[in-house]
Amino acid sequence: MSESGRLADQLRKSLHGVAWYGPSWRESLEGIGAADAVRRPVAQGHTIGEIVLHVITWHEVAKRRLGGDTPPQPTPEQDFPTAAFANEGEWKAATDKLFATGNALAETIAAFPDSRLDEERGNNAGTWYHLACGMLQHDLYHLGQVGLLRRAAEKAAVS
Repeated sequence: MSESGRLADQLRKSLHGVAWYGPSWRESLEGIGAADAVRRPVAQGHTIGEIVLHVITWHEVAKRRLGGDTPPQPTPEQDFPTAAFANEGEWKAATDKLFATGNALAETIAAFPDSRLDEERGNNAGTWYHLACGMLQHDLYHLGQVGLLRRAAEKAAVS
């Protein structure tokens, strides 16, 4: 398997499972409803829904960058959109989009030529390899937040 393929495989594992560190996005979001997604168990923290929308934004930005586009930095409103899901269907659409954008990013990473991974990204800091690894790290960081928020909400419900 190519290096790009291995990076893509790690992203897929973070989305769908078989990761050694713990639950994937799919496992971590299982059983979370729209009301849970907008609950703020940590007063100054983000909600699970806001984190999901944030990760979607960055999947899309990274995919565009790896595809040769130079999208602008997201605005604060695009970076962490307000999560207000009116019903379970809207929440499901958001989680479906998380997996769709994550899978699309994994495909883009897998197709990226290994020979270009060490190239500098022009006006952007770092190499293409740093971008791919950074996206994986970004997803895992926010996945950890989701796990903590889920536990905080469960603990508050029991109390």
